[in-house]
Amino acid sequence: MTDIERILGKYENEKIWVCDFWGTRINLQEPFLSLCHDAYVGQQVIGCLENYSPDKYYSRLAEIVEENNESADSHCRKCEKCKLQTFNYKKLNWVTINTAWYCNSSCIYCAGHYASEDDGHEVLSVIKKFHEQKLFESECLFDWGGGEPTLNPIFDETSKWLTEHKYVQRINTNGIVYSEVVEDALKKGYAILRLSLDSGTSNCFEKVKGHSAYEQVWNNIARYRKVSSRIYLKYNVFNYNSDLSEIDVFLKKCKEIQIENIIIDGEVTSYQPNKNAGPFYYTYKEFKAMHYLHDEAERLGFNVIISDYAFSYRAEYDENGKITLPTSFVDNTDREIICNNIYVSTEPSVNALVERVKNTRKKIIIRGFGTDGKRLLKIMESQGIKVDYIVDKNNENNSVIESRSVNEYLEDEDECLVLLGSTSCWKEFLKEINKANKYNFEPVYMMGIYYDKYLEEKGIL
Repeated sequence: MTDIERILGKYENEKIWVCDFWGTRINLQEPFLSLCHDAYVGQQVIGCLENYSPDKYYSRLAEIVEENNESADSHCRKCEKCKLQTFNYKKLNWVTINTAWYCNSSCIYCAGHYASEDDGHEVLSVIKKFHEQKLFESECLFDWGGGEPTLNPIFDETSKWLTEHKYVQRINTNGIVYSEVVEDALKKGYAILRLSLDSGTSNCFEKVKGHSAYEQVWNNIARYRKVSSRIYLKYNVFNYNSDLSEIDVFLKKCKEIQIENIIIDGEVTSYQPNKNAGPFYYTYKEFKAMHYLHDEAERLGFNVIISDYAFSYRAEYDENGKITLPTSFVDNTDREIICNNIYVSTEPSVNALVERVKNTRKKIIIRGFGTDGKRLLKIMESQGIKVDYIVDKNNENNSVIESRSVNEYLEDEDECLVLLGSTSCWKEFLKEINKANKYNFEPVYMMGIYYDKYLEEKGIL
């Protein structure tokens, strides 16, 4: 008896603790295979991709069902998706492929572009095993993500095989490089293309995406559109692109190349139920911009889709159960932190940060001299940028740069560009300057992983 037959025989038509996704999706991410996505109960890793088999998959599924029904403390039972319901076997209908994280873009809200260009774990052999046993639904969706999938070393061969076997692929791409493989899949009706533009003008595009391939991307989208209408352009609304004029240009360009589908997203970092203080913000302006984009896009005849990922924390649904934009604004920003109306900003790349620092006439301060602060100093010194002083709680930085205590730097009356040198530093920093009623500090924050990549590329780690 196979594991599949054992599962069917023991659980079919029985009431058990199980989720709707159980047995219907797999997530191929880096060298691992998992049952579901992190959004639910943490990544459910069930094995390595190398030499993985359907038997191992279904054997693990059976174990999870047993765990669920033996104890309320089992891992899956803690997930809100897990319910006591009648089980009926279904084939796999969704496969996520996130096996490489290299990207030739550097979107300002994403840290998923830090890997090497030749990264990419082979998955086709695993997919073929499931296919041979007819375990995929005929309409199973293969969802490409993780960095820029068209540059994934395994993409062309795997995508061609999926197209040949008439499986639909959803390809989440930035559109910088045109792919003949994607074009072929679109022509044959076995691909859906999803791109995040997040801007209308070239200036905003470069600020948000971290590169100047604005015209190239729009030209490539137009080429794809000539062979298929299954192109979905996403606008991820946040405080860098929420001007209504920016949205107007975006919609105009979509109309010009006959795009039919628009996805409205919201920067998820700024759209959580908990309070936050940067570096992205969801204010009333962004709330209004989302509704403006929605209403104007519908008026112009676009098919408008609301991102269930971004808005699920405050999801609202219409009478047909379709997710809609929130109808009321909820301010999730900690007013104690930004009561002086000073917000933290960021840049899409270290190169952009360096240019910003070079072009400022303000004093340059590093606030926080932990691991990230030390990396920041290395970067500034490598670019010949003079750091005026370092603010370190211990008043010791072991460098030739002057160190000041928190109280000392709060006495500075000059305009200062403050580079925040730790992950949690911005909230502490904003509380300090608010309490002291200071308005002359301009704070900038960037995740340390950007610094690592830059220092490695420059050979100065």
